[in-house]
This record gives sequence, C-alpha cells and structure tokens, in this order.
Amino acid sequence: MKLLNQINTMERLDQLIRLRATGSLDELAYKLDISVSTVKRNIEAMKTLGAPIVFNFYNQNYEYEYGVNFVFGFQTLQKENLLEIQGGFSILKKSLTFL
Repeated sequence: MKLLNQINTMERLDQLIRLRATGSLDELAYKLDISVSTVKRNIEAMKTLGAPIVFNFYNQNYEYEYGVNFVFGFQTLQKENLLEIQGGFSILKKSLTFL
C-alpha cells in the first residue's frame, strides 16, 4: 500500500508541475497534504527515475526543464510489438529499453 501511496503522490505532483501550480516547498507540502520532508523524498525519487525537475526561483515554482511524460503501470502489447521483444529487451525505434 505504501508504494501505491507514493505513486499517487508522484502523479499529483506531476500534475501540479504541469499546471505550474506547485508554489514553494511549503506550499506544495500543504497542497499534497504531506510533510516537507516527504515532498523532498518524492521529488528526489522522481529525479532518480529521470524527471528533470528544477525550482524556478523567479516564479517560485517547480517545473520540468524539458517536456516529459510520467507513466507508471502496465500496457498491453500489440501483436506486432511482441515480435520485436528479444531476450528481455524491446527493440523499438532503434533503441533498447528494458521491459
């Protein structure tokens, strides 16, 4: 259950970042109804996963340095994609990605 809560928090954080509605760290903690230290942990976890999160001091807001999508979960593979999977890797668009 703890993992699901963290994923839900990350999804809400992602939405606030996209809306440019995070505010300061204290404001963000208030909006997410979690502690400041938990917000920091979630931001660091998202950065570890590749999220280019930065704080814009001028706007006093967290934002992404460049466009990204936050996706967590499982997707159904199409039949044509199944043929591209080899040895635990998926060969799509000339790049290797772990499944």
